[in-house]
Amino acid sequence: MLAAGFLAALLGTTPMAYDHPAFFGVDNVVTTQEFQALAFVASLGAQRIASEPRLTDVAATWFGIPGDSAFLLRLQRDESITGVDYAVVLERWSVIGTQVRSIPDVLIDASTLAAFLEANRILRADGSPGDRVYVVQVLPGAA
Repeated sequence: MLAAGFLAALLGTTPMAYDHPAFFGVDNVVTTQEFQALAFVASLGAQRIASEPRLTDVAATWFGIPGDSAFLLRLQRDESITGVDYAVVLERWSVIGTQVRSIPDVLIDASTLAAFLEANRILRADGSPGDRVYVVQVLPGAA
């Protein structure tokens, strides 16, 4: 009886053990456009970038650029963005949101995202409409 219960528990948790990120809905894949955007930022000599935690982790690991992973929360609250040279911004943040550690997915209002892009300098945009990846130079004093 105990063995049957153990076997049932083992079989019931196999999907979680086999593919942990997918089971919990975690997206930890970096697309080609996202990686190329980070490489472009590195080529510009960035000192610090802003983006979602997944991309700031990649920027730090691959390019040695520290990142501001709290950027999304400040952007969502329409706070000023300071202390960064560049931002890698994903258009889908306003459609499906993004993951930020320890809290529910963060959705950025489309008008807030548009205002941020308008207030700063877009250096590069890749991808199809609705899924664009922007490299933005964060201007001093801009939102």
